[in-house]
Amino acid sequence: MSSRDTEPHGNRFWPFGPAQWIAVILIVLAIVFVAQNRASMAIHLFWMTISAPQWFVLVLLVIVGLVAGYLLGRRRAKNRGR
Repeated sequence: MSSRDTEPHGNRFWPFGPAQWIAVILIVLAIVFVAQNRASMAIHLFWMTISAPQWFVLVLLVIVGLVAGYLLGRRRAKNRGR
């Protein structure tokens, strides 16, 4: 039995690794974001008017931006392969 087998997986002050702490911080920030942006807002697009919570609209726009970035990045990578 080596000393590695007897050591605990974490210590008293850092029971999680850095990735888990970053995840916890991001979850807390997301909860604060939603709590502070609960007000409803009206969105006017062409002839439509939609009312939705502000946090939902912002999250939706982030998702649209991520999808657009992914698609544009995929196209750029495809053109480099030629």
